Amino acid sequence: MTTQGLASHTLRRAPGGESVPTMIFDTLMERPACFGLCLLVLGHTVAVVGCGKEDDPSSGAEPAAATAATASVTASVAVKQAKDKQGGGPTVKIPAGTLKAGSSCVDVPRIRPNELEHDRISLGEFEIDLYPYPNEPNMPAKLGVTHTEATKLCADRGKRLCTELEWEYACKGSKNATYMWGSGFKKGRCDGQLDHMMGQRPECKTDPGAMDMMGVALEWTASDWERGTPTGDKVVRGARAEKVSWLSARCTHARKRNPHQTF
Repeated sequence: MTTQGLASHTLRRAPGGESVPTMIFDTLMERPACFGLCLLVLGHTVAVVGCGKEDDPSSGAEPAAATAATASVTASVAVKQAKDKQGGGPTVKIPAGTLKAGSSCVDVPRIRPNELEHDRISLGEFEIDLYPYPNEPNMPAKLGVTHTEATKLCADRGKRLCTELEWEYACKGSKNATYMWGSGFKKGRCDGQLDHMMGQRPECKTDPGAMDMMGVALEWTASDWERGTPTGDKVVRGARAEKVSWLSARCTHARKRNPHQTF
């Protein structure tokens, strides 16, 4: 399966100012999946690693405006319990649809300078790993890696790190839920530990079917914190095991990290 090109929102985060949405069009080949999750391109990956399946660069799509009407999601989301040719483990198929990126301007909690205001972003179909890297049930996530190391681990499986918007949509699902489990925060849900074994918390599953996106470690994405600065800070997503709060557990929550950090 190949992932179609997608219209990806960039998010310029100006120090002390509003987040300024702009548009950029990329194919998945140009911006391959996640460490934590790798996109197939690769599914999950962080500081955990995530990965996704590599796309066909010739399969383009027109960029969608941030104000475009919500696209209907016609395909059901299914977990693909099959391994790719590199042995990258099970993946989750995310059908084409529309992400309501960020949060509403009236939402509480909300980190105003960093989050889009529910801009509607059309995404093509893609696949991500079912679990954080190494994407195996009953195994702990791989920790202590730099962004470069996470990128290579995904590439070695024919995958890539997710963009932050792919990560967010895999967490929110077609219902654009606030939390991976639904709309309301539930204290203690998905609290975990760094050596947590993947797949042992059925309550920590997104609507599309991805597991353990919260409550393990922060996950590297392919996205720059300030777009257009490829050597600068990178975006990490997720909530750390010891800090699953009503703020950090939101699918839209993002933080910046020096790409050389290993957490």
